[in-house]
Amino acid sequence: MLPPLPAHLRLLSFVLSAALLSGNAVGQSAGSQVYKLVDEEGRVTYTNVPERGVAGKRYLAIPVGEAGGTPSSPAGRDSRLERTPAVPDEAPMAVDPGKLPQQVLTFTTQSSAQDLRCGNSGRRPPSSLHSPPPQPASPAGSRGVSEPRPHRIAIWGDSHVSGDVLISEVVRSLEANGRMVRQLAFPLVAIQPGSPHFLRMACLPPEEWESVATFRAAKPVATGPSLMTLYSTTTGSRLALDLRDRAGARAQETAVLRYTPLKVGTSLAISIDGGAEQVVRLFGDADPGGRLAELVVRANGPIATMSVRVASGTLALQAIVLPPSSPDAPAIDVFGLRSATVHGWSHADPKVIQAALSGIQYDTVILAYGTNEGAGSLYQRDTYLKDLRRAAANFRAVFPTQSCLMAGPPDRGVTRPTDGTAAPQALFYSSRHREISRAQEQVAKEFRCQFWDWQADMGGPGSSYAWARMTPPLMQADLTHLTGDGYRRSGLALARALKLSRGP
Repeated sequence: MLPPLPAHLRLLSFVLSAALLSGNAVGQSAGSQVYKLVDEEGRVTYTNVPERGVAGKRYLAIPVGEAGGTPSSPAGRDSRLERTPAVPDEAPMAVDPGKLPQQVLTFTTQSSAQDLRCGNSGRRPPSSLHSPPPQPASPAGSRGVSEPRPHRIAIWGDSHVSGDVLISEVVRSLEANGRMVRQLAFPLVAIQPGSPHFLRMACLPPEEWESVATFRAAKPVATGPSLMTLYSTTTGSRLALDLRDRAGARAQETAVLRYTPLKVGTSLAISIDGGAEQVVRLFGDADPGGRLAELVVRANGPIATMSVRVASGTLALQAIVLPPSSPDAPAIDVFGLRSATVHGWSHADPKVIQAALSGIQYDTVILAYGTNEGAGSLYQRDTYLKDLRRAAANFRAVFPTQSCLMAGPPDRGVTRPTDGTAAPQALFYSSRHREISRAQEQVAKEFRCQFWDWQADMGGPGSSYAWARMTPPLMQADLTHLTGDGYRRSGLALARALKLSRGP
């Protein structure tokens, strides 16, 4: 949670927010307009009579949309409301609590768009997936059999899923019918080199952005589906996405940036297809409690590239949502963070994640943690089990009806310390991963999830040593991470567990 502002700054923030968000001068005839009244202590009341306030209280009135429902109307008048300055032509905030405060930018696409030039900050999709998917052996619907609905998957986990080889095998299974996998929510974790995404290109200069991950938090934190917030570090911070698929085809006509309003004065400069920028002033923090807001970028046709530049202030980005342009496209979103634990979900705010994923429907959701929990010197089974249950409860609060799978950790061996200290017993981590897997299997049943025992699929405790001795090796020398061949083999096993693979 963000720390509360001091009272005098909070009041100033409300004053400036009203100035930025008012589309009509405060105090004029309201009609069907709804206003949000914010007092000095941050309490909020909705009314369609902006001149009303509580006697003895200072109020600010912010127009937030058309009348709807039955907003309460506090009694009394505060004439100081009429002195609040107004800025015309600002998009109104939505009053419906089920919708996010929204602004919309519309663009005209360019017939030709140059490729993004990102330098070292460019993030491409997995190299093993550069070629288009194979064409299906028979056309859809042949022999009287219709194809199943495309599968849409989201996976959260640690470094095992933040690499691209494991996921590439799942993608190949999804693309077996010839339809290319799309992205529904671009993973902000792609700021890490090697993190998988499936757009043509993403540019995220790491020196211009700072990520704050939920799993490191001591208290619950409001973040989006990446379980991290991406903060711009300087005026001029940039990100750019090539929204075409791996084959270069355009399909995306809309992109939605969802963010936490931090301070008044934040502006973004947006352009598509290398055209002229449009500058938009974002909503400020007039709504206490960390609610999200969204900026919708919409074009008159499929977009090739979208560029975002922080023109002023700070952007706290929570999600980039890419609404599917076709119901026929399979999709996979990978939210894997290095060093992450399931603690990120136990300290997540389900309502914020739901809001950040509004408009997206996954068929299957996956939790794949355990290795980093087992590595901790303070690991205790009962403590882990409690944290896992809390995480699963939050996970199910976001995805109450989706098919769910928990993936246990792979096997792990013990390497000889280089500092001369004594090494743990050879099966120290293997035994701990076995215990973690049993805990996950138990909690998976409690929360109506399937369980995939990765360690058992490798051969059980101690299998990491056997995998390391294979030719070619399937385990890296650290006996913690798999090699590319090892992840490829495990990716096929995961696809079978998801019932995606046609293989044995």
